[in-house]
Amino acid sequence: MISGDLTNAYCAHFADLTLRVLKERDYQLLLALDSSGEKGEALQSLLAREVDGIILPQGDESKLPCPAVAADCHSKFFSTINPDIAQPLQQALSGISGRVSGIFFPHSLWQEEFERAARCSGVTNDSVCLSLKRELRLGELRKLCATRPDYFITSGWETLTMLLELLDAEFPDYTPHILLHANCTGPFLNDRRMAGVIYSSTTQLVREMCDVLIDRIENPGAPLEERRLPSHYIPAGTPEYAQLVSRKFRLT
Repeated sequence: MISGDLTNAYCAHFADLTLRVLKERDYQLLLALDSSGEKGEALQSLLAREVDGIILPQGDESKLPCPAVAADCHSKFFSTINPDIAQPLQQALSGISGRVSGIFFPHSLWQEEFERAARCSGVTNDSVCLSLKRELRLGELRKLCATRPDYFITSGWETLTMLLELLDAEFPDYTPHILLHANCTGPFLNDRRMAGVIYSSTTQLVREMCDVLIDRIENPGAPLEERRLPSHYIPAGTPEYAQLVSRKFRLT
C-alpha cells in the first residue's frame, strides 16, 4: 500500500486497519510512504519487490503490472471503491444561501460531484484543488479565507483542522459555516462552525478494497469493479451528528 505520512492520524489509522483486515485473509501488508502526492518512487519500490497487488491512496491513469485498487477516483486500469456522494451533497446544499467554496485534493471525485450538486441546487460556488504539502495548503487556505465565502466544504479532516486554527488565529471576526466528509470522527466535529457532514464508513471502505484486490489476485481473469459505498448527509445539531463527536480521533 502507498500511504501518506504516518504522523497523520488518518493515514496511520487507515494503514493499521488495512494491516489487520489483510492479516485475517493471510496476506502481509508492505507500506511505501509518500507524502508528496507523486507516488512514483513509492510505487516503484513496491513493484521492485514483486508485490501481488497494490492499494493506492488515489487514482491515476497508470497501467500497472499487478492488480490494484484505489478510492475516490475513476480508472480504466484498476478497480475503485468510491463513496456515493451525489445525493447527500445535494441535500447538504439545498436551502443554502450565499457562496460555498469547495476545497479538495487533485484527482478527487469530490470536486466534480460538488460542482454538479451546486449547479443542481442553484448555489453560488467556487472550488479549489489544494496542495498535498501542508505548508502550501496553509497559504492557499489563507487566501480563500480572505475572500470570506459563507460556507466551506472539504473532504479532508486535516484540512478542516487547519482551517479552524487559521480562522481562530487570523480571522476572529469571520464565522463561516463548514461541511465535512466524515470518514473519521473526533473533537473537531464539536466546533460551532460545523453545519453538517457527509458520512461514509472508512471501515467498510478498507474491507471492500481488500476484498476486491484479493479477488483480483486470486482470480486474475476477474473483471475490474467500480463499487459505490453508501453515504448520507447528517446535519449538525441532530442526535445522529452528536454520536459522531468523540474525544479521540477514530475512523468511521
